[in-house]
Amino acid sequence: MIPTSRTFAEDEHIWFERAAEDAKKNCSFCGGDGWILRKFTVDQVTKDDGPKTMRCECLDRVNLQLAYRRGNLPQLYWEDPPFTIEGDVVKFERAMVDDLSGRLKVASRFHGLMLLGNYGTGKTTNACWVLRHAAAWNIPFFRVEATEVERAMSLVKSGQSWVDQWLQRGMYLPLVAIDEMGVEAPKGTCGREARSALSYFVKHRLEQNLDTIVCTNLEQQQLTEHYGESIASVIFGSMYQFVPLQGQDLRR
Repeated sequence: MIPTSRTFAEDEHIWFERAAEDAKKNCSFCGGDGWILRKFTVDQVTKDDGPKTMRCECLDRVNLQLAYRRGNLPQLYWEDPPFTIEGDVVKFERAMVDDLSGRLKVASRFHGLMLLGNYGTGKTTNACWVLRHAAAWNIPFFRVEATEVERAMSLVKSGQSWVDQWLQRGMYLPLVAIDEMGVEAPKGTCGREARSALSYFVKHRLEQNLDTIVCTNLEQQQLTEHYGESIASVIFGSMYQFVPLQGQDLRR
């Protein structure tokens, strides 16, 4: 969600403090303290087998929610995917977070995922599933819809300069998901500026070896007409893992 106040960073901190207090107050494990004692086996380095203080799971959940909030992840996707097919949760199994480096990996030569499909085939759900797992490994991420970028351009023109700061803060993080790419208005100043900004971000992130997830319902020819040959060649090029999603509208 686009921030409505220039103090959006401070607002996030205030939200976290309140959420943490509520979580501790209602937690039956830590009793409102936020920390618990756990018994461990002998550490081979320190030879210490005494009780260790660990952060309670209630605060871990709030920290994850803060990452979701900062990453602009819709609250609908803070929990497990909202729909299933024949009892199996819809997931993008090919994407995985490496447990050693904590870096999103599909294959060593890829720096992005291209999720292509009609409305309701699971593009957003799969992308958000990957982002949630990235957050679990403390990988900073940001999700933005193309229409939000277009709206951001309009708000900046009206004097709300902090919206540009919010956008810039997010688009250079290690992992970014651009959803509904290609739905910006074909005409109008804000639509043109949004397409230019998205084109720049896609090319810059590829040059800097930053991982990007692109979700769109446009075929290659349509995307080429919308953004130009250079961006279409990047998205459909060899550096993106192309993943077509097919089927009926799952939301129905």
